[in-house]
Amino acid sequence: MRILVPLAAALGLSACTISTVNYGETPWTEYIEGPGCPVTGPAIGADLPHFLVTSRLPDCRSDPAELTVQRGDQIRYGRFGRPEQLEMNMRKPPERARFALQEEAEWWDQLSAAARANDGKLLIYVHGFNELLPSTTKDAADMASFTGFEGPVVHYSWPSRGEVLSYTVDENNADYEEEYFSAIVNNIASLPDVTNITLVAHSMGARLAIPAIEHLDRSNDRPIAAKLGNVILASPDYDSGLFMRKLQHRLLNPRKAPAGRRITVYTSREDIAVGLSRLIHGYARLGNPKCDDPVAERNRPSGEKPPRCYPELPGQVEGLAIVDTTSISDSNNGHNDFLRTRSGCADFTAVVHGGPAWPGRRAMPNAPGYVWQLSPTAGTGICRMPLAPAE
Repeated sequence: MRILVPLAAALGLSACTISTVNYGETPWTEYIEGPGCPVTGPAIGADLPHFLVTSRLPDCRSDPAELTVQRGDQIRYGRFGRPEQLEMNMRKPPERARFALQEEAEWWDQLSAAARANDGKLLIYVHGFNELLPSTTKDAADMASFTGFEGPVVHYSWPSRGEVLSYTVDENNADYEEEYFSAIVNNIASLPDVTNITLVAHSMGARLAIPAIEHLDRSNDRPIAAKLGNVILASPDYDSGLFMRKLQHRLLNPRKAPAGRRITVYTSREDIAVGLSRLIHGYARLGNPKCDDPVAERNRPSGEKPPRCYPELPGQVEGLAIVDTTSISDSNNGHNDFLRTRSGCADFTAVVHGGPAWPGRRAMPNAPGYVWQLSPTAGTGICRMPLAPAE
């Protein structure tokens, strides 16, 4: 999810100002045939190392093809690399996605081979609201390079409109995508060569990830469900109360979920995007630990910092870690701390690799034992984020 600040002003405008879906005068059937979408794409080189699954409608009329903001007629498969920058007279030139569509059977064979070559380890990334393919493929590629993850990275791209005023359109499309994404996660987990899955969901992507986990657990024997042992929800735009209920009764319930599963949530009091989502929905969101107590907030003494609230879990539920990045938030108003701050990236890297917690974690005072804060001064060498160039 990109930042939602303009949405705050838009909430007071009439409904006719909100962006709506416009397919134009071109029939969608003309989009899917053309030089940009051969049945079997060109040989995939090292410049397209990662795996793409998308439900976006492709525009094949030009070569290379593009992925539109509309729903597609089917799931498509391909490969992608880091986007290229377009040379323009701008300080930060826009980027163009680099990808190639593939035949489905070829894609699955290559994914299995890549997992087999890396001890069965695989990472799935699903993006959030207000995203287009260049930004999401950049995030996915950065996850691989910053963390040093050597297994295949699978990026699921759903038809976000990439517009701030299309929040409700994206929300509707996220609901529409649940079954598609659940099927993809289930099929990947069913591959014999895949043994260890890390699922990363950012922002509104949590609304696809959580149903997918439930579907996997419900539809398979424990050995297959247990492959999904590492779940990371970054700045999740998801109802906090609903998440805790699902956590207790399904996601980490020892009678219904595989043993050893870990769920890590990155949250920040500085996350303006998720904070605005709370205004829209009326209840606390998981990605911002704002308390759901309007009376306490109204009676808070002037100058006192707003309290942060974390839910209490029953003792038999294990595997949850809530990482509060408020103290180190300096990236896109707190919405991308897990990847765009050095402390957040260092912690994220440790979680992806499934080893000991990053030493920069500190216990959160007056909070449950599974809530942590991050040190802005601890060593961050584990994260391979390149240093910013000097101004």
